[in-house]
Amino acid sequence: MSTMGEVEYTCPLCGETFSFMTQFSYTTFGCNLDFKPFGAATIPTPIPKCTKCNFVFSDELFDENDITLLKSILQKNNIYEIEPNMPDYYYLAKECELLNKDIDTITFYYTSAIWENKGKNVFKKLTKILLEYIDKIDRKNDNYYIYQLIKLDYLRRLKNFSEAKEVILTLCKDDEFPDDKFMKVLEYQFELINKEDIKEHEMPE
Repeated sequence: MSTMGEVEYTCPLCGETFSFMTQFSYTTFGCNLDFKPFGAATIPTPIPKCTKCNFVFSDELFDENDITLLKSILQKNNIYEIEPNMPDYYYLAKECELLNKDIDTITFYYTSAIWENKGKNVFKKLTKILLEYIDKIDRKNDNYYIYQLIKLDYLRRLKNFSEAKEVILTLCKDDEFPDDKFMKVLEYQFELINKEDIKEHEMPE
C-alpha cells in the first residue's frame, strides 16, 4: 500500500513556496534484476522539484554551505536549462556531482533516474554515466557485488551481450562472490543473454 499527500515545500535555492504530492510510505514485494523495487509504490519515490527554478532537493541532503555553493555554480552552469526534460533524479545526481558528494550517493541517484524510465535515448545516456561510475568502485565498497550485478543487467539491456558474459565469467571466478546468494542471478542472466532478451525481469527467488 502507498500513502501520499500534498506537502508544502520552500525551495532552499530560490525561496519559492510550492505544493508537491509526497509519498509517505509504501509496500514493495520484490525487485528487478537491477534491484529496482516493485509493489504498491511509485519507484523511485517522487522528489520535490521547485516549480520556479527547477531545483531538485531533499531536506536531509543539502546543508547551508551546499546551497551557497550550488547557487554560485548554477549561475554559470544552469543544468536545468542546458539539459531540459531530464528525469528529476538526474538533476539530483548532477547537483551531487557539483558538490563532490560520495560515489554511492551519486550512483544511487543516477540509478533512480534510470528507474524513472524517460525513454530509450535517456536510458542509454544514463546507463553510460552510471557504468562509468560503477567502474570506479573498488572491492572495498560494501556494495561492490551489488554494483557488479547492476552493471551486468544494464549491459544486457543495452545489447552488450559479450561484455555481460565477461562480467558473469569474472564473478564466477571470484572467490569472494556471494554465490550462495546471487548464483541464481548469474544463471538467469546467462539464460537471458543467450536469448538476446533485453527486457526488464524480476530477480529470481
